[in-house]
Amino acid sequence: MELQEFTIPKYNWDVCAYYYTDGYDVETIISKMKEMGAKKVYTEDARENMEKDNLNTGICYSSPSKQTIIVIAKTSSPDEFMSSLAHEQKHLCSHIEQFYDIDSFSEEAAYLAGNVAKLMFPVAKKYLTT
Repeated sequence: MELQEFTIPKYNWDVCAYYYTDGYDVETIISKMKEMGAKKVYTEDARENMEKDNLNTGICYSSPSKQTIIVIAKTSSPDEFMSSLAHEQKHLCSHIEQFYDIDSFSEEAAYLAGNVAKLMFPVAKKYLTT
């Protein structure tokens, strides 16, 4: 497992992204979700998802205090990693858009998506090659 922590400056939104996770990482991730104030229903759902230890899966949870946890499990190929990454990034962007009432069809939403991609790229790039 690899952890990346970053802030999206314009929105003062903190993100913890866990890459290449497996069943051994469940307690670390659930503990972080609890620190963020996640309700039991969300932690139980996340635990159930992660304990299956399936490839090509992920989780995105955002708290009302502008904190997000993204989990990208081990993947079967670089293109599956890209798919999981894009999927979880979309959830993150949607949470921020909802919080700030940003039109998802707007330029602001498009710039947000690009900014998130750039912030995650330094770590994500190593999982995009075989």
